[in-house]
Amino acid sequence: MKKIILLLSLAAISAVAFSQTKFGVQGGLVLSNGTYDFSDPLDPSGNFSFDGKAQPGASVGALMSLPIGESFALRPEMNITYKNTKFSESGAYMKFHTVYLDIPVNMVYQLKTTAGTVFMGGGPNLGIGGWGEIKNSAGDRVDIRFDGKTLDKLSSDDNDYHLRAIDFGVGLTGGITLSNGMFVNAGYVFGLSNIDPDAGLNLKTNELSLKMGFMF
Repeated sequence: MKKIILLLSLAAISAVAFSQTKFGVQGGLVLSNGTYDFSDPLDPSGNFSFDGKAQPGASVGALMSLPIGESFALRPEMNITYKNTKFSESGAYMKFHTVYLDIPVNMVYQLKTTAGTVFMGGGPNLGIGGWGEIKNSAGDRVDIRFDGKTLDKLSSDDNDYHLRAIDFGVGLTGGITLSNGMFVNAGYVFGLSNIDPDAGLNLKTNELSLKMGFMF
């Protein structure tokens, strides 16, 4: 009997929590930049570093807001993000165009005001590469493959550019949700993963976003 009462209590708590869960959709602008470093332990004079310039991109997705107590909420998202970054030096350039599935999971603090509910917080972000290409100033185009293959494992006729599929980062987010369900939020993700699989190369990306959406 005690087990039955306990299970019924847990079920009731879960039902209440789920009834307070809100779902939403969002979309907006993203600016993605990054750094590309090469280091040669045998010849440090050949080391180089490029800073990528952010190019406009776009993101669309869905999210949930799961209440935790009165002031906090867990805010997982799933977004399809089109990212663009430009690396240039002495007039020459190469542009990275990529599409990622981004899955941030943010813990946010919520404060109710007369204008609406202000939220702010942060959490981990998992990016999964799906498609990409590189275009350069010479007019060449190369496909990006998110398979993590290194140069020593490629066939002689392989002309693709290979990156790791997983890009892990930590993000910050903040915004306001109005009483009618509309919201605006800004976010920044610090990339922690080196997505270039080759030894001596280090490619990390960061992302600034501004999105609007609606919670149901």
